[in-house]
Amino acid sequence: MSNPFGGFVHRSPLSSVSSHNPMEDVLSNCIRDYFGPTCQTVTDCLSSRGSGTLQQIINRTRHICGREVNEERHRLVHNLVTSAQLKVSLNKARGSEQDGFIEDANPIRAALIVLLHHGIITAHPKEDSKNNNADYLIPTKSKKNEDDVQFIYQLDNQRGRFITRYPRYVEYAKKAVDENAAALVEELLVHGRLRTEDAIQSAIKSIQRTLLSNKDNDKEDDDDDDDNVKDKDKDDDKVIKVDDDDDDKLKVDDDDIVKVDDKEEEKKEEKKEEKKEDNDEQKLDDAELTELRASVVKSFKRLIDGGYVEMAKPIQPDTDTASAAANNSNKRNHDHMMHHMTSSSSNIHNIDEKKEETDDKNNNNNNNNRFDDASIVALLRHTHSYRRTFTKGAVWRVNVHMFHHTMRALCLGRLVSERYGDKVQFAGSFVTAALKVTANKEHAPSSYGDNIILSEEDRQKLQEEKGVFTPDDLLDYLPPKILHELKNKAGGARSNISSSLVALSSFGWPQVLMEVEEARAHPLGGKFEIATRQLVSHLRGRALNQIVTDDQGQHAARVCAILETRGYMESEALADCAMVPIQDAREITHRLYRADYISLLNLQLTKQHNPGTAIYLWGVNKANMNKAITKKIYTALYNLRLRRQHEVQVGKEWIERAKEAEITDENEHQQDKLNYQKFCAGLERIDNALLQTDETLMLLVDF
Repeated sequence: MSNPFGGFVHRSPLSSVSSHNPMEDVLSNCIRDYFGPTCQTVTDCLSSRGSGTLQQIINRTRHICGREVNEERHRLVHNLVTSAQLKVSLNKARGSEQDGFIEDANPIRAALIVLLHHGIITAHPKEDSKNNNADYLIPTKSKKNEDDVQFIYQLDNQRGRFITRYPRYVEYAKKAVDENAAALVEELLVHGRLRTEDAIQSAIKSIQRTLLSNKDNDKEDDDDDDDNVKDKDKDDDKVIKVDDDDDDKLKVDDDDIVKVDDKEEEKKEEKKEEKKEDNDEQKLDDAELTELRASVVKSFKRLIDGGYVEMAKPIQPDTDTASAAANNSNKRNHDHMMHHMTSSSSNIHNIDEKKEETDDKNNNNNNNNRFDDASIVALLRHTHSYRRTFTKGAVWRVNVHMFHHTMRALCLGRLVSERYGDKVQFAGSFVTAALKVTANKEHAPSSYGDNIILSEEDRQKLQEEKGVFTPDDLLDYLPPKILHELKNKAGGARSNISSSLVALSSFGWPQVLMEVEEARAHPLGGKFEIATRQLVSHLRGRALNQIVTDDQGQHAARVCAILETRGYMESEALADCAMVPIQDAREITHRLYRADYISLLNLQLTKQHNPGTAIYLWGVNKANMNKAITKKIYTALYNLRLRRQHEVQVGKEWIERAKEAEITDENEHQQDKLNYQKFCAGLERIDNALLQTDETLMLLVDF
């Protein structure tokens, strides 16, 4: 079978082995686009298997990607190695590694490390199958080394799909916190997870690059203006006098013109190389660096306190040894406290400093290849507020669920503002702030205090009251202009917010919020809870109705809405309710049934199952309809991604020419310029379609 893309490879050898699920196809394509074909092959292997150990993954990929090699070829290679003493290995793969054919175990291990680092694959210790007691699970150990523990690797489909939304997270971090926070989130997303010092250093480097590039652009603009002014003055001063007899002197050969142009281009290239060297040598001042360092650490702390960045949990292979080590450390800490209970505060301070010095020495001895910035370490260790947040050895990653909850808060706030904004002032802002409060309670580390041991009853109570809020809780999450206007009104901010929330609780289509405790005579202005499920269901219903309208027509969307509200109906009754002819109603129902939007219920009146006497009822199952539409959206997203990747591969020359626009002419002639503009416009249309499709998918699946 010929490739319809003309040699464009977008699938791995194990893609055909896995089930043809559009969601898995999108995940596989995202992994290939961001991490390469090797990671795509490993991902498809886990997608087809479900889960497996390292050896099972290696065996599976070798079985699919390997080729049969006869003994004669093995013998020839062995003789060549022994005779010539060369390091020659036989390639047993059926294709190149760029196409995803892997036979060696080392690339598979490297791909697993990358995917583990980004959280797309999770690792769990393999439990002992001989042990029948479910409460006592022992991790199995390998036969070669008793200290090694075997792990089972499992694919996280949801985390892999979120790769396409990374630019949204960076943009929202920039709006919610500042530009330094956006740089931190970008570095964490690029690297997967980072230590505290590494994240701060990489963010400072990226911000420093942008600052220096902005300065250089300003200087270049000023220099260009000065050069233009000088050229104009020279042209005005010059007066050329030409006699009729000197016409022959002005004749110049074409070869001389070419030589002059080559010299000018060489001079331009030399100037640009000098500018690049100057940019590499340029650095910020010490005062600017210290200020930048302090602002980046402050932004990092704000991200952690807001729940946008979370601490990555390490893989603990041996729970018994870990618990024993924890018990020993608790014993040592208890003895240390009892021994120094009567000492003065200065002695305790000195002991802590000595302990920190020994810990730093141990960390430096264990990590000889790491060179942390001493100023960053000093800032983190000697500031009391930072010392509690940035613990030693902490590894951070982006909390994707917090970003999704904040995006959901913005969408639902927009919906409420559209529905009830004319009846209740600032209705959308109140709903957005309330949903941000609940998201902060769920994801922020300091919501209920650090290191607090709660009973099961307290945990259940906190889980039940997670969505409950008071008007005072919204003050920190409202926009400054709205908060200022509420404070200047009669009664103050609490009273005005409470009255607006009570007014919102009276609406029922859709229901916005519930009044948990009556606001009248309440010391805190009442307690409320957002009806998140009802709002999301209403928003999804609007999206599904619009999708059915675009796909099958307005009459088909009306038929689906009638069946959803009234239940199962016959074709005649459905035609009367939809106000369409009976023939059109039957055609519409059959088209909707073929698209899996509606279902058919067959009721037989006799035992012979005669089709002529049977009753056929049409109905809508909301879950099946949502599943069918989601599958189509995944397919559309996958096709759009393939279209964009193919366009980028075809227009690679234009992209490289645009990158080198300063060195060479971007377009050779006018037609080439028009083709490049069409290419850019096509990519922009595809990008807009991808954004809209991903927003619809986010609403139907992730909200």
